[in-house]
Amino acid sequence: MMLLRDEDEAADCVQDALIRLWESRSRLAEIEKPEAYCLTAVKRQALDAIRRRGRMQESNVDISNIDLPGSLTPHDEAVARDDLRLACQLIGQLAPRQREVVELSALSGYDNAEIAAATGISDENIRVLLSRGRSRLRELFRKNRNR
Repeated sequence: MMLLRDEDEAADCVQDALIRLWESRSRLAEIEKPEAYCLTAVKRQALDAIRRRGRMQESNVDISNIDLPGSLTPHDEAVARDDLRLACQLIGQLAPRQREVVELSALSGYDNAEIAAATGISDENIRVLLSRGRSRLRELFRKNRNR
């Protein structure tokens, strides 16, 4: 559950892993460390769930639940929400790996270690992807905001 941050989704992953293990039960006798094997199977299911979630489209992002500073005027809040909506759309234009890392970081709130666990990407490469993704988003935002 630590990876998924959702008890129901974690239970689904455990159930899916158990089904897969049951379907391959004839090969389980060959496994030297069955407990570690089972834990790895559950972890992989959880990582697959994170990857699927990380590929969300802009339409799945509910910006109305994002807290904005309370000192904004109604006009400024509307502008900020429009900017958020545009940013979510622009994330979809990033390269697939950049998009995955930026979504996990910015939209899901994962830190680099959690992103590394979810994607198998090295910490150094995550920093590079985040930096390039953010730079590309700034560039796209400037172009599209002035339209």
